[in-house]
Amino acid sequence: MTFDTVMITTCDWVKSIENKYKTQIKTEIIENTDVLFRVIFETEHNLAELIVGEPDFAPYRFVSFLVFSAKHLSESEPIFSYYDNETSTIEEIIAQLSNGINVLISH
Repeated sequence: MTFDTVMITTCDWVKSIENKYKTQIKTEIIENTDVLFRVIFETEHNLAELIVGEPDFAPYRFVSFLVFSAKHLSESEPIFSYYDNETSTIEEIIAQLSNGINVLISH
């Protein structure tokens, strides 16, 4: 699986989330370049950050997705976290991102 595959598939997934949850989730694309895609998702009670990139040093290969409780941001512990790795498939990545969205809207 290449970085380009992950980038394209993840961007398409974000578009589908924007359409599906347009009344529940505010989506803001912070950066969208050839090397970095960064998105903030916001609900009334939670925030999430999706990063797709090729980091020099990070606990993930290409994808980081963190969901935080907006009520407890100062605690800085995510209520959901996902980091892909060398063995992650694109299907697993999308499934985990979707799990994170479910936490974002239901927690």
